[in-house]
Amino acid sequence: MSHRFASGPVASPLAVTILVLPGSSLMSLAATVEPWRALNRLSPELRADWRLVSLDGGPVLLSSGMPFAVQGPLGPDLSGDLLAIIGGIDALEHARPALGMLRGLVRRFARVAGIESGAWVLGGLGLLEGRRATAHWEDHEEFLLRHPGVDVRPDRWVADGPVLTAGGGLARPRPDAASDPRALGTGGGSRGGQRLCL
Repeated sequence: MSHRFASGPVASPLAVTILVLPGSSLMSLAATVEPWRALNRLSPELRADWRLVSLDGGPVLLSSGMPFAVQGPLGPDLSGDLLAIIGGIDALEHARPALGMLRGLVRRFARVAGIESGAWVLGGLGLLEGRRATAHWEDHEEFLLRHPGVDVRPDRWVADGPVLTAGGGLARPRPDAASDPRALGTGGGSRGGQRLCL
């Protein structure tokens, strides 16, 4: 399913896969997807196609109790520019059956992001060791205790090389951070991305 909302030719859109874990919040999900949709309308130089997946391809029960339909299952053949993992309470436990697959998958994506409690999954995969990262503000102390080798920051979102983390529903990596190296620092990025970085 294509999510290109802008008219006209699109060159090499970013390929984004979003893994939605059980217990994720609708707010985190919307704050992740809607900037991509808006970016497709606002930015002439950057487009994105995204795919929402769950562990088994079935609907995901969100933290509100709402079932959320996805477009397919997490699979070992997926690849692209960005793999984003959205999680809520017990995110690592929910993801544990798929950690082996995820270890292989992260090598097939240019960048990986942990959103809200998705940072716990990245930590469980060993992707945050020696890097700067953030987590949900309620989890900072416990996250630091569990991951002493991670430089845990109190920021809304942190990008360290190809690994991005965001701390909550309204704190998500800027959409252009998946492809624009300038967006991984404190400034720069495309005009569309700057508009969307709230």
